[in-house]
Parts: sequence; structure tokens; C-alpha cells
Amino acid sequence: MIAAVLAINAGIGFFQEQRAEQSVRALMRLVSPKARVIRDGREAEIDSAELVPGDVVLLESGARVPADLRLYRTNNLAVDESLLTGESLVVHKSEEAVPEETPVADRVGVAHAGSIVRTGRGRGWVTATGRNTELGSIAESMRTAAIVVTPSQERMRRFAQVVAVVVLAASALAVFEGLLRGQRWPEDGVELPRRTGAAGSS
Repeated sequence: MIAAVLAINAGIGFFQEQRAEQSVRALMRLVSPKARVIRDGREAEIDSAELVPGDVVLLESGARVPADLRLYRTNNLAVDESLLTGESLVVHKSEEAVPEETPVADRVGVAHAGSIVRTGRGRGWVTATGRNTELGSIAESMRTAAIVVTPSQERMRRFAQVVAVVVLAASALAVFEGLLRGQRWPEDGVELPRRTGAAGSS
């Protein structure tokens, strides 16, 4: 019973860990699309993993934002941020500066990694990349949450403890009952037979 409980518990934990890892990998893939940038006065397309704070990124309709950007030029720019905020409506962006503590959904002057440009064009400076972006923070929080013990795992752990206590108590009771009946304790792994008659009798 203990082995079965431990096996079920391990199976549940493994399944939950796998799903969490798949979700994290999917989010991290969204963090790393291609990016159109201006470097050395020329436009180029690079992997977003090569972006560094201060790079100038170009946005256009249909593109996925490769990093967190502080927008400094927009032209009818509207972005789908449902991945971050859960809101299905697009957000119209501008060059307006907002306080740092402003909620994600209200940061009109910022384009967040993982969001999709629905209409318009824009340019912005990279302020955060990879795990330092808002999307990266979500991915990291999911990875951390994956190691938290779930209620079902806690119940299985408690059940395994109860079963272990019952088995140990039953074993101790069986040993005690045997000693009361006069059975001798095994020596060197071999139980000595009790004498039932006079010495030397056959």
C-alpha cells in the first residue's frame, strides 16, 4: 500500500512538473522571436536573444514584440496584449511616458515582449530582454509555482504517513503478542526452537 501511494504521488508530481515545464518553454519561445533593429545606422533582422538594452527595434503590423520597449515613435500603433493582461481588445500605443508603477494594461508608452502588433508601426528602445521582461517574469513565476506542493499531493503524503504508522503498529503488536506467547526472539537471523520435553528425549 505504501509503495502504491508513493508511486501515485510520484506520478502526479511528474505529470504536473512536465506540464509546467511545457508551459514555461512555450512562453520562453514567445520571448525569443526575430527582431528588426537599427544598428550602425542600418536596418537588420536579428534573433531577439541578441538584443541588448538601448537597441532600437522597429515594429510593424503582424510582428511579435521581441522585448520590452519604450516607444518613442508611433503611427496608429495598436497592440494585442491579451497574453499578458487577458484583455481581448487591442491597446492603442503612443509616445506618452507613464510612471514605472503603472499597471501593465495602462502602459501606453511601452510595448511588452510577447504581444502582437495588430495595426500601425512604431519604434522603441529596448528596456528589458528575456527573463527580465514582463513575460519572462510570468514564465519564472510559473516555474516557481511548479515546485509548490498541491493539495492532492499533500493529501497523498498524509495518507502514506497514516498507512506507514498503521503497518508499523501492527508489526509491533504482532511481535509483542509473539513474545507473550513464549516465542523466542530470533538470534543471528535464525529462530531457535522451544524445548517441549526433557533433554535428550527423542
